[in-house]
Amino acid sequence: MLCQIGIFADSKDTLDHWNALITVQDSRSPRDMLREIAPFLRQFQLQQDMHDTESLAAWLTWYLIEAGMGSDTYPARVSLDRAIRGDINCFYKVSPGLVEVYTVDELLEWKLIAAVEVERQPLSVASA
Repeated sequence: MLCQIGIFADSKDTLDHWNALITVQDSRSPRDMLREIAPFLRQFQLQQDMHDTESLAAWLTWYLIEAGMGSDTYPARVSLDRAIRGDINCFYKVSPGLVEVYTVDELLEWKLIAAVEVERQPLSVASA
């Protein structure tokens, strides 16, 4: 699957106003990729703040490279891009506090399939 992850300064930004684009090609489904990046984004939001889009792009790229190297099948190909590609299967719009996942069909029509909030508050564990 070929996907792109766009890093945006604000969730209201249109898709052509990204600050960074990361392209990932590997065998994960959109759901599995979201499960892969969501914990990283929560931790980054807590420790660094997702408004720092340049640092977020750099650290997320590094995280994806390391995660791909641990794959049982084959390592993911991770790169930075200058434009949204026309041959992607899905797109992740990452903005402070929110990740939106779009599928992209052969007619280049985009459909929102998931949205996940990225909380800034640490998780608390209640003891019994």
